[in-house]
Amino acid sequence: MSQSRLFVQLSVGLVLIAAGVGASCPIELSPSSVVVRYGDPVLVNCTTTVSHDGMGWEASQGGIGNMEVDHLAWKVENLTEWDISAFCFINRKDSDQCMKDLNIVVYTFPEKIKINSTGESNGMMVEGEEYNITCEIPKIAPVQNLTVKWYKRDRIIEPDILEIIEPNHLKNTKQPVKLLSTFPFTPTRKDSGTRFRCEAQMDLSPVGPHFNVSSQEFSVTVVFGPDVQCSNLIELMENESLEENCNITGNPTPSVKWLKDEQLFNSTTPMRRENAGMYTLEANGWSSVQKNIQVHVLYGPELNCPSIYIAEEHTPHNLTCTVEGFPEPDTVWYKDDEVVELPKTLLRDDAGHYLITASNNQSNVNATVEIIVHYQPSEIFELQDIQVHLGSTVELKCSSSGNPRPTYSWNYYQTDNVMEENEDGVSRLEIHSATAYNMGSYTCHARNNKGSISKTIRVTVIGAEQECPLEITPNPMVLEYRSRAQGATCRSTSTISTNVQRMYWEGEESDNMTWFANTNEDWGMTPVCTASFRGIGKCNKSLNFTLYKKPDSVSIYHVDRLSYVEEGEQFQLRCDIVSVAPAQNLTVLWYKNQDILEETDCQLENNKTCKLSDVRSPVNVSATINVNLQRKDGEAEFRCEARLNLRLNPLPTTTSSTLKITVLYKPKINTTKLPKEIPVFRGYSEELVCEADGNPIPKIQWHYNPESHVNVSKGKLTVSEPGIYNCTASNDVGSASHVVEVILKDKLGKTHCQLENNKTCKFSDVRPPVNVSATINVSLQRNNSGAEFRCEALLDTGSNTHQNTTSSTLNITVLYKPKINTTKLPKEIPVFRGYPEELVCEADGNPIPKIKWDYNPESHVNVSKGNLTVYGPGIYNCTASNDVGSASYEVKVILKEDYLPLIAGFVAVTVVAISTIFVFIYSIYYKNTKMRRYSLKNPKFSAHNGNVAHSNGDLQFPMTRLSKQYICA
Repeated sequence: MSQSRLFVQLSVGLVLIAAGVGASCPIELSPSSVVVRYGDPVLVNCTTTVSHDGMGWEASQGGIGNMEVDHLAWKVENLTEWDISAFCFINRKDSDQCMKDLNIVVYTFPEKIKINSTGESNGMMVEGEEYNITCEIPKIAPVQNLTVKWYKRDRIIEPDILEIIEPNHLKNTKQPVKLLSTFPFTPTRKDSGTRFRCEAQMDLSPVGPHFNVSSQEFSVTVVFGPDVQCSNLIELMENESLEENCNITGNPTPSVKWLKDEQLFNSTTPMRRENAGMYTLEANGWSSVQKNIQVHVLYGPELNCPSIYIAEEHTPHNLTCTVEGFPEPDTVWYKDDEVVELPKTLLRDDAGHYLITASNNQSNVNATVEIIVHYQPSEIFELQDIQVHLGSTVELKCSSSGNPRPTYSWNYYQTDNVMEENEDGVSRLEIHSATAYNMGSYTCHARNNKGSISKTIRVTVIGAEQECPLEITPNPMVLEYRSRAQGATCRSTSTISTNVQRMYWEGEESDNMTWFANTNEDWGMTPVCTASFRGIGKCNKSLNFTLYKKPDSVSIYHVDRLSYVEEGEQFQLRCDIVSVAPAQNLTVLWYKNQDILEETDCQLENNKTCKLSDVRSPVNVSATINVNLQRKDGEAEFRCEARLNLRLNPLPTTTSSTLKITVLYKPKINTTKLPKEIPVFRGYSEELVCEADGNPIPKIQWHYNPESHVNVSKGKLTVSEPGIYNCTASNDVGSASHVVEVILKDKLGKTHCQLENNKTCKFSDVRPPVNVSATINVSLQRNNSGAEFRCEALLDTGSNTHQNTTSSTLNITVLYKPKINTTKLPKEIPVFRGYPEELVCEADGNPIPKIKWDYNPESHVNVSKGNLTVYGPGIYNCTASNDVGSASYEVKVILKEDYLPLIAGFVAVTVVAISTIFVFIYSIYYKNTKMRRYSLKNPKFSAHNGNVAHSNGDLQFPMTRLSKQYICA
C-alpha cells in the first residue's frame, strides 16, 4: 500500500473521532461537512432547538460573535485558507458552553501530470540495465486523498516510491504539494515497444468529487545483442540451412556472416552431407560477436545388400552389406524375429530369409537377404513302418531336406490303388482301400546334384495276409482219371511289367508258364508257380490240382443182413464204396425214401477217417449210419450215395441200389374211440369199440365179469350194465391193454309231449300218428362245458315191454366270463432293486379271454404273452375279457432292498477272519507242543520218553534231543 493512501485514511479517522466528541451538543450543522476548492465560496447553517443565552461561529475566516438566535449561517465568499477550522457554539442556560466542529476540506487538483525516465529522452534503454521511470504531479491538496497508479501497457503496476518534493517532505500538511512517483525498471528485449503511463486520482467522497488525470504515454525501446542462439555444435538435417538452425537476434538488427575455411558461406544454402565441418559466425549490431561452431549434417542410414546369396555348406562366405549414415548407424541381423550373428561358415540351418536393419537417431532402413545354402539330401524322415487296416487309406510321406530341392523316386509293388504325388519338396504315396497286394517294402530315393539317400520301410495290412500277385488259370483244376490232359497257365496279376523280376514253375526246367497234368498218375501232384516281385520279394502260389476217380461200385446193406426191425430198435446200415479217389473229398449221403437222412464221412479199411488220409490215389472205403425207425415209417427204402466234393457242376456221384426195411411194432389201442369212462343209461345198451394199430396186425380180446350181460362181435363189445371191461391187443412184438369203466346214469328228466296245437298229448283223442314235441329247461355251469344231450321217445303201451327211439347227441358249450387266477397273482408283490419280477396274469373263461395290462406309461416294463416284467414299484392292473364279460385285478409292486449280497459278503469276510485266527493259533500251538529238534547221532531204543519219534503206532525211531549248539539258525 502507498504512503499517500495510508495518510488519507488516518486523517479521515481523526475527523470522525472529532465529530463524535460533540455528538451530545444539541446543535445541527447543515451540511455537517464541506469540500471546497481553494478560492471558492462556502455556506454552512447552524441550528439549535434548545433555549440558550446565545450562539455563534468561531472561524479563522468569517467568524460570527454571540447572537441570541436559533439559526445562524457561516458564509465565506472566497475561501483561501488551507488550514481553516470552524465550529458553531451555544451558551446553555443551565450548563457550560457546547460546540460542534465543521469538517472542512480545501482542495486543489492539477490539470495534467508528466512522465519521464532516467534514460535517453527518446525512451531508448539497454537490455539489463536499471532505469527509473518517474511521474511528476504538481500542486495538489489534500495529498492524503491522492492515489497514484502506474500502467505498463494496459496492466496496472505498483510504484516503489512516492516522494513529496515541495514543500520539503511535508507529509501531513493540508497545503498544496508537488509529488514525484518513481517506478524502477530493468528492461528485457521483450519490453521493447512497451508503453508506460501514470495516473493521479483524488477521491473526496462521500461529500466531495472524484478527480482523475493521466500522463501521456512513455514508449520504451530496448536495444540488445547480437544474441547468437545456437551452441558450439549444430546438428541439422540435409536440405536444412544454417540460418534455420541458428537464430541470431538483436536490436538494432545485426548483420551476420558465416565463414568456412575462411571462405564466406551463404547461410541460406541447403546443407548437404559434404558441407559438414567447422564454421565461424560473425554478427555485428549493438555490439559485435564472433563464434566458432561445429556443424554436423544428419542423414538416415543407407543400406545396400544383395537380395539373394548362394553359399556352399561348410565353405566360408563373402556376403557383405554396406551402410552409410550420420550418426553412424547400428546394424542388426534378424532371422525368424531373433537377433543373430552371421557365422563365417554357413550350414544348412543358416539358410533362410534375413532381415538387416540399419538405424540411427534420424531413421532406420532394412533390407532382406535370402541366403541359400546348397547341401546334399539329409536323412529321410517322416517315413516309418506302418500298419493299415484292410480297406482303409494310408499315406506314406517321404521328405528330405536338401538344396537344391531333392527329386524323389519310389521302389515298390505298383498297383492301381496307389497314387504318387510330389509337392512342396515332399513325395507322397497314398494307398486307397488297402489290399493284401499293398503289403511289402517301400523304398524312397531322394537325389540332387550334391548326392543321394534312400530309406526302406514295410507296410502291413491288418486283416489281410500277404498276397502273392500270381494268377493260375484254371485254378482249381479238377480232372477225371484217364481224361484228356489240360494245361494250367501262371501269370502275374499286375499289368505293370516292371513289377515282375522273374517267374517260373518249380521242378520245370523250361520257362514255359503252362503246366500240363498226367491224368494217369498225377494223384498227389501240387504244382507251384514262383516269382520275384519289386517290393514283395519272392513268393509262390500253388495250383489246386485234383485228379479224381468215381467209384467202381456202391452198395448198401443191414449189417446183420436183416430186412426188418422192431420199432424203436436201433440198427446199423453200411455203405461200401470201391476204388474211389480222392477219398478226402468224399461225402456219403444217406436217403430214407426220398428224403436225405444224414450226411457222413467215410472210413478207410484201416478205420482211419477219409478226411485225415494223405492218400490221393484210389482206395476202398465204407460208411455206416445208425437208424431208429418208428411205426409211421412202415416199409422204409434206404440208399446211399457217394459224392465227390470237387467244385464241379454237377458233382460226381454214384448211388447204391435200394434197401427195403420193414418196421415191426406192438399194438396201440385207439383211446379216442374207447375212453376210460363210458356212461350207459339205465335200460339202454352201449357199444364199446376196441381198435388197435400194430405190425403184424394185432388180435383183440375182451376181459370182463362172466356174469355181465354182453355181446361180442368182431372186437366190439355191447354192454348194458355197469362194470370194468378190459381190452387187450397183441401181436408177435407185444401187447397193449386198456381198461374201460362203464357207469350207469339216470335220465335228466321225463316230460310229457305236446301236439302242434299245444294240447297235451295225454288229453288228445287222436289215435293215428301225429307230430309231437317236448321241452325242458336246463341250467349249466362252467364245469358242464361240452355236455352231451339226447332225448328218447318212450312209447308206453301198457305191456311189459316199452318201445323207445333215441335222438342223436347234442353237444352244448358253456360260455362264461373270465375269472383271474389270484393264486399266481397276489395283491402285493415285492421287487428287489436291480432285479426284475414277472407278473403272471392267467384267467379261466370261455371263449378264451384276452389279457391286458394297465400301468403308468413312464414305468419300465416288458410285456410278453400276457406276462408283465416289472423293474420298479407301482400299481399294475390286469384285465381279462371275452365276449361274455371281463374281470380286473390290481397288483401293487413294492420296492425292497436286497441285502443278501451284503450278508453273504459279511459272512464270507467273517469266515476268512476266523479261519486266519484259527490257523495262526494252531501254528503257535503246534510249534510249542508238537515240534521237536532231533539228531540221529547215538540213537537208542527206549520207551516214550521224548527222545523217540512216534508216528501213529509205527516203529519207534530213537533220537537224541539237540543241544542249542547243534541247532541251525
